[in-house]
Amino acid sequence: LYSEQIDAFTAGGALLILMGNLLNLQRRAIKPAEVAAS
Repeated sequence: LYSEQIDAFTAGGALLILMGNLLNLQRRAIKPAEVAAS
């Protein structure tokens, strides 16, 4: 049970990190487009 809880915690943390990275990439991709449009 203890090891399973650690696996779930690390998996959840990895997902949060991946989601954060994707959001940052999307923001970086959108900003240059908005600057070029304006």
